[in-house]
Order: sequence, then structure tokens, then C-alpha cells
Amino acid sequence: MASQSPTAAGRTESPRDYVAGWATLNRQMDGGASWSGSERNNAFLNLGDGTFADASAVLGIDFMDDARAVVTTDWDGDGDLDIWLRNRTGPQLRLLRNDMPGDRHWIAFELVGKQANRDAIGARVAVEAGGRRMVRTVTSGDGYLAQSSRRLHFGLAAGDEIDRVTISWPLGGSQVIGPIPVDSLYRIRQGTPEAERIARVRPMLRSAAPASPRPLGSVAVPLRTPLPLPPSIRSHVWGAAAPTRWTALNLWSRTCVPCRAELGDWSKNSEALQQAGIDVVGIGVDDDDPEASAKWFADASGGAFPDRPTSAAHREVIRALILNVRRLDTELVLPTTLLVDDAGAIQVIYLGKTSAMDLIASRAHMAKVAPHQRSLRGGRWFFAMPRDWSGLAAQLRHLGHPEDAAIYDK
Repeated sequence: MASQSPTAAGRTESPRDYVAGWATLNRQMDGGASWSGSERNNAFLNLGDGTFADASAVLGIDFMDDARAVVTTDWDGDGDLDIWLRNRTGPQLRLLRNDMPGDRHWIAFELVGKQANRDAIGARVAVEAGGRRMVRTVTSGDGYLAQSSRRLHFGLAAGDEIDRVTISWPLGGSQVIGPIPVDSLYRIRQGTPEAERIARVRPMLRSAAPASPRPLGSVAVPLRTPLPLPPSIRSHVWGAAAPTRWTALNLWSRTCVPCRAELGDWSKNSEALQQAGIDVVGIGVDDDDPEASAKWFADASGGAFPDRPTSAAHREVIRALILNVRRLDTELVLPTTLLVDDAGAIQVIYLGKTSAMDLIASRAHMAKVAPHQRSLRGGRWFFAMPRDWSGLAAQLRHLGHPEDAAIYDK
């Protein structure tokens, strides 16, 4: 981290080294650097003799995720502990089910306080079985950003039987229960001599349907904060008129092999695109031979779509827009498609070859889903992604496009 204590009493200005440290850190993050050093998750097995063994790989827990929290609970109700992992990166949640085969046993307890607090926080349970004594404590907030189940779980060997269970309650007092059968979950109420067996609930677990794989090299980026096109691009595409339909702005080059295949697919499906409410406009990025470019585009698209060849200034602006969304893309990827709505705002950016059916599906999906609910993955998302409007405006001014920059001054 970039941190520095003042080097002299009363000094109030920010030290240059401190500011430079943050600038370096930001550049590294923009380049894809990891806060955790790209370290794998680790799990260590207690060998019972004061030492531990690294069991990360054999347990299948050594993901490259940037994990932050871990909790244990019998999620599927089968008597063993499963693991939930919470990650800073996606997938944000992982469930690791404990489905190891074998004839081992278990016992678990849910405590209810009476004189003590109702959740029995601080109570201690000692289980004596098979000549061993195991102790667990009911805790609250037992991990970083995490809380495991307050039910106390004890793993037992194949032949173990419960000899005695001793509960030490908060604020003093204890009670003894047992022997009791294994492979059961019990509720124990403070002051009640009998343990109440709780029926196990096995929730239905259904995996999410896997996402359909996109073609190699193709990336779709749905914008959770739509990005309005600046005046120079709007006028270049639509002239003085305002857009009235959704439009796929397709960046292409004569030297781009996937560009020809993509335009050929769109041409064959031009009627379906029209029926879906999508216009297609070519955005040629070649400026060395306008006549050859016009001929190439007409041939590749079958004459189905208009073309708007760009100047270096147009390409500079488009590159700044994409960089505002994807900081790693310092150069234009071809083909690139900007799916723009009827208000002139970019809703989806496609990097690489994209099918007409993908465009149609995105158009239908965008109409039904609010921008802040969109993501590249399934599940629920709770926070909108803020757009760096001031940074985009500053970049466009630096490139010499003050009129375009003005619309992003928010």
C-alpha cells in the first residue's frame, strides 16, 4: 500500500513520494495487477501434533480467485460441513459441497439460552466419544466479513459412540446430556434435561445453467451505465437527424479477415435485424484508399448496409470511449461493434466477431433489463458501476475535442 507518515511536525502538504506511489498503484491496477498477487487459496490440515499439512490442491480449494471470506455450514443437510467462499472477483460466491464417501459419523447441536442470551453466544460444548474429548464454542462473527453457522458440528470416527455431552452456559451453569445416538442434529435448551432431535432439511440444490460459449476471441460488454455518443460521432453517423432506432456501429478494416465473415453473416440476416429494430452502419477505419475500402465493404456486406468511413479524429474519439469502459484496450480491436440505442447511447460493446443472432438477443434483453441489473454473469448485483465522466471529458479535451468533452461534464 502507498502510505507515509509526516516526516516533520506540522507538515500538511502531500509528500511527492506518497502521491507518486498511488499513481503507480493505479497504473498497475489499470493493467490488470492483482491485490492478492495472484495467489491461490490455501487450506491447511491440522495433523493433531502441533503441525499442519498443505491440503489445498487435494481438497480442490486452491482457486485463483481473489477470495475474501469463508464460512462452514451443513448446507445440503447430509451431516458434513460444506464451505462457502466469498470473492472480490467473479464468481463472487462459490459453494464447495463436502461429498466425501465413507462410513464416518457426526453429531451437531443448536443451543438455545434462557438465563443466558437466546443464541447462546459464548456457550461451550464438550463431546466425549471414542476416548476423545472435543470442544466447540458458539461464536458470533467468527471470521473476516463472515459468520459460519452457529450450530456446533463434531466429526466422529466410524465406530464412535457418544458417551457424554457437557454444555457450559454463559453467565455460569452447566448441564450434562448423554449418551445419545450419533448422526443427528439436536436442539438443547438451557435448563431442559432432554435433547430435542431436529429433522434434517435437505434443500433442493440446482446449478445454474452454463452460459453458452461465445466464439473464441469474442467478448460482449453490456454497459451497466450506458455511454452517450458525443456530438462528433452522432453527426458522423446520422448527420443532423437524431437516431430513431437501435444501431449497430461496426468498426471494420479491409485487412481484417473476421470482419468480412461477420458482415457476411449480418448480410444474410439483414431482414431479421430489421425486424428486430436494428440498423447496421459500417464504420471503416482505413483511410489509405477510400475507393478500395468502399468496394470492399459493398462486397463484404452484399450492399445491405451503409458505410461511414472515419477520420483519424473519429477513431481517436471512439478509442477514448472504449478505453473509458475497458481500460486494458489501448488499441482498437477489429471487428468492434457498438450497439447503440434509439437515444444515441452505447448499450453493449462487442469486441471480436459477433453474430447477427447475438445482436438480436442483446437488443431484446436490453429492452427488458434495467442497466444497473446487467452483468457478464448471472446472479444478483447490488451496486451500479459509476462511470468516470470527468476522466472521459479530460481525455477528450487532452486529445483536442472540447465539444465532445462538454457533454460529459457532469
